[in-house]
Amino acid sequence: MKGALAILIVLMLHHVTLYDMELSDDAFHAALPPHVETWYFEAIFENNESMVFMITTVSDGREGILMTGMHLYRHGALIHEKRTLHASFYLSDEAPLVVVDEKEIMKGFLNAQHNICYRLSYFSDSASFNLMFENTTKGWKNRDETWIAVPQLQVRGNISYGGEEKEVTGKGYHDHNIFFFSAPLVQRGYFNGKILAEDCSIFWARLMKRMAPAEDFVVFSNGSYMLFSENVTIRCSRYVLNHGILIPTVFSIYAANDSLCINVTLSTHTVHFIRLPFVRYWRYHVYADGTITQGGKIIPVRTYDMMEYLRFTWF
Repeated sequence: MKGALAILIVLMLHHVTLYDMELSDDAFHAALPPHVETWYFEAIFENNESMVFMITTVSDGREGILMTGMHLYRHGALIHEKRTLHASFYLSDEAPLVVVDEKEIMKGFLNAQHNICYRLSYFSDSASFNLMFENTTKGWKNRDETWIAVPQLQVRGNISYGGEEKEVTGKGYHDHNIFFFSAPLVQRGYFNGKILAEDCSIFWARLMKRMAPAEDFVVFSNGSYMLFSENVTIRCSRYVLNHGILIPTVFSIYAANDSLCINVTLSTHTVHFIRLPFVRYWRYHVYADGTITQGGKIIPVRTYDMMEYLRFTWF
């Protein structure tokens, strides 16, 4: 078995390559060396609210640490935040399934149309939700299965907060990440974001490394997916000071090949800073404005989405 550092070096020093994901790829990776594993779900609802729900574990699937985190936003501003550590849990290594305190909080399955779906259930003393995420395109994974993404989901269900229960519908995104403890030795961090339009999506990222140039790539999804790892430009501008660090607030995304051209600018609406051990993290709500040109047809892009900036630190 390759050591954690060797795996990460291979991942970071080679160009990103993507493969079709299967539902079982989204299960807990019990056979890997010690690592942090996360399941991340985000949703932007039609009522000007948005939500991020995250499951994070350092464990063998039954013993160790598991944390759930819910962040609820209204017009991009944080209105509710709850993180909880759990001692009693179960993670399946065969399918996406997380059980906490004998309650199923996340389950992935195939529906009658063979679309990947996720059922999320969460209850606390201050907020709760029951949500269904249904995939509308193909998901992907990287070579080492340390990053799995489902880029465009339809979301529906209900959320209770502040004594009020409401039905919600909207758009969503899910990814599943594995971080080895050696990550800060090789990585400086990353920017990434999603542009979720009505019938297509754009995922973009900049991977920042300590011993090699940064790597930019874009993935365009519309039924299937198309990876751009060359002829890609991501420009960051209009820096502001946020919690002692200069961060950009405007992002220009360009990617092109013989059949498709993406040219979109993201402008910051709000930024939420989160401090974790060895990590500084900024979650943005952004306005996207631009075009996709395909087969001579110009498709306007005007959406409201989320993106993130993660920076590894030593303290």
